[in-house]
Amino acid sequence: MRILLICPYFPPENAIAAVRMGSFARHLAEAGDSIRVLAREPETSGLSEPDAELEIAVQRVPDPAIATKMHLRRLALMTDPRRLVDIPGNSQGNQGLVPAVRDKVERGVRSIVNFPDPFTYWAFRAIRKADLQDWMPDVIVASAGPMSSFVVAQRLSRLYKVPWVADYRDLLSTGFYFPFGRFRRSIDRRVEYSLVKGASAITAVSQPMADHLARFHGARVHLVMNGYEPTEFGVPPASESSPAAVSQLSLVYCGEVYAGRRDPSQLFKAMRTLQGHGSDVTVDFYGATVNWLQELVVREGLVGRVHLHKRVNHAESLSLQCSADVLLLLTWNDPREAYTMTGKVFEYIGARRPILMLGYKNSAAARLVRDRRLGVIANEPDDIAAALSAWAREKQSRGAISQVSEGAGVGLTRRDQALAMRAILTRITP
Repeated sequence: MRILLICPYFPPENAIAAVRMGSFARHLAEAGDSIRVLAREPETSGLSEPDAELEIAVQRVPDPAIATKMHLRRLALMTDPRRLVDIPGNSQGNQGLVPAVRDKVERGVRSIVNFPDPFTYWAFRAIRKADLQDWMPDVIVASAGPMSSFVVAQRLSRLYKVPWVADYRDLLSTGFYFPFGRFRRSIDRRVEYSLVKGASAITAVSQPMADHLARFHGARVHLVMNGYEPTEFGVPPASESSPAAVSQLSLVYCGEVYAGRRDPSQLFKAMRTLQGHGSDVTVDFYGATVNWLQELVVREGLVGRVHLHKRVNHAESLSLQCSADVLLLLTWNDPREAYTMTGKVFEYIGARRPILMLGYKNSAAARLVRDRRLGVIANEPDDIAAALSAWAREKQSRGAISQVSEGAGVGLTRRDQALAMRAILTRITP
């Protein structure tokens, strides 16, 4: 098949969205398909690009919003009340907008300008510049968010008279992370429904999400998860641990944190209760250096036991995961998190380290952790402390923490999921 993949994020952009589409491109090409990708110029780097010998051609369309974003950042400095901006003739300076007013104005402007999302300008440019005359696709796969990917797919599907697939990594207008109010949500719901109505198939990364989307669209939704890449994970060399290393239980977290949602507060309370009880626990956060987290570490008295590092590239992240004793998975402890299946959990499966998950116990991610016996799900400090103590005792007695069973990842590789997507494409392609 000749398959066109549409997603603004694509390797080397260091984003979890780029990982999914990059793996689809690679494994579909290895299966013998000819792949074209329509993406934007990356803002970041860190992911490995597909092998040059594979039949994958990437057309990158510059995103005008990136330049606009830099201008808006400079404008934000001018309206920040913590900075005095000198204005000619005003010796008192300008305190800027009151934060509440400023935030309200900013949300209002974004709700108008960013429709259906900040990638809308990239989408219209991508439609105009899509160079497919010498290579007609048999089928199109568009991955979202953003919804703008669906806009591009619908237009090109009509232009070239080929079927397209709406691939959901996240919920859009029906999700609980929708950034705007009820009026804007009602508009986006109509737009999303209208766009996807023309798709020949719909896919989602978790079963709860698939069930939700099936109700919204009134159509069947196929499950195609994210998966992990076994070849990316090396086995750490066996070595004698120092007495200090054996007595210390190390946790690693790679990703963003959000106060009240992806929030380690309960973990920190558990660590504080363990102080002086023979369980020396440390946590390293990579990519989570926000001020509130730094302040929380100080407030809980965990300086020296909790370490905050800058974001690392994908390969470094995987290496760090493999060398940890336990991997920390932070999700929102709320029923609204039921649909979420973060790609991070599949990386953790590949690393074969036990998982300590904080979050909603009936979410898609929690079910996977529980069903595959990948680790412990806990939210109360006492329960978290009990799990940490058990792991600490295991390490002290055995010198290391046991790996998760290799069988836990059966059927969950990226190749498995790419072939599941390929089976769907084969059925809808004339």
